[in-house]
Amino acid sequence: NIGLGVFLLVVWTAAVDAMPEEYEKCRLETPLLIDTCIKPLSKYAPYAKVCGGLLNFNCALLLLPVLRGLIKFLNGVRFGTSEQGALATYVPLRKNIIFHKAIARWVFVLAALHTLAHFVNYGLAAEQTLRTFPNRDDPPWFGAVNKAPWVTGGFICIAIFFIYTGAGDAVKHAEFEIFWFSHHFLFLFYVAQIFHGPVFVYWTIVPFAAYVLERVWRVQRGSRKIYLRTVKWIAPVLCLEWVPHDRDWLQF
Repeated sequence: NIGLGVFLLVVWTAAVDAMPEEYEKCRLETPLLIDTCIKPLSKYAPYAKVCGGLLNFNCALLLLPVLRGLIKFLNGVRFGTSEQGALATYVPLRKNIIFHKAIARWVFVLAALHTLAHFVNYGLAAEQTLRTFPNRDDPPWFGAVNKAPWVTGGFICIAIFFIYTGAGDAVKHAEFEIFWFSHHFLFLFYVAQIFHGPVFVYWTIVPFAAYVLERVWRVQRGSRKIYLRTVKWIAPVLCLEWVPHDRDWLQF
């Protein structure tokens, strides 16, 4: 995060600092087409872009700790035959949800700062901000859509509201269904971001596709038939014995 943030800050600060000179050059060279010249953005624009770039990285990272198949695979990675040769000895894979929550908190902070910086920049340089975002000089596949980043940004904020208000432990422990259904606004969150930023899809296509495929796999796996064979009360334990319809897929 630090490395990527510093790199983006240097690049975008240089780009914004060069805008006054580029505007004057455009104005002098094409006086009859001065309306096509883009005026400089405010000093807050680089910070908006830095937060946006960090959101690309962290939103991709956010999905990895909840990929059960990936965690299961990493738990099985070993280097040699000794107990110390397991990857799980050095990487706290069982704290994957704690890691997921930590990234989620950082995503929330970045989203708030990104939104704030963009609106402050808009307040100081409205016309040039709307002309710059989206970038029509080198547009992504949705770049020709007028005000697309602003509309999709609104959808992202709506998704954030429902996801985060339903994600607290107090809600999750008391009303799990609220947590479960509100968390499914993640699909609005990610799809809207694909239309929001030109490079977001390149950051998230692999983890998002992996998450969707795993969810499909979970549904298929959860629909397999399992039968209750016996019920025994051996005080103080209730013993339930289950038998899968197809024993081949269950290894215990």
